[in-house]
Amino acid sequence: MTNNVIRLILLVVCSITFGNTLFNHYNLDDEFVTRNNRLTAVDGNSSIFKLFTESYSKNGGIHYGYRPVTLATFYLEHNIFGETPKVSHAINLILYGLLILLVYLFLLKLFKNTNSYILLFVSLLFAIH
Repeated sequence: MTNNVIRLILLVVCSITFGNTLFNHYNLDDEFVTRNNRLTAVDGNSSIFKLFTESYSKNGGIHYGYRPVTLATFYLEHNIFGETPKVSHAINLILYGLLILLVYLFLLKLFKNTNSYILLFVSLLFAIH
């Protein structure tokens, strides 16, 4: 089996396993961080530079950490696509698929003399676990 076929198998398994998330709504901490966040809102008056000086989230006087890169990605996502959970989940699915490909490629480099089917199995186990 060629490396392209193995990569396709990894991406298809990730899509089948987690593709159902595309139909989910925002959940748990998304309500505090992503949905209706004054820093990442499209109609807000916040600039992307302000994200690097603010807390991750503020709720009732409680401040949740400092994660400017996360806020910046939400800011860009909301300004390009609007505030929609479907797009957020699609981006996460794409990033997860790329991560699984990187895991497989890393294993190939690390274990050069190992059968690629074993590395495929390990990557698939990681992907669906």
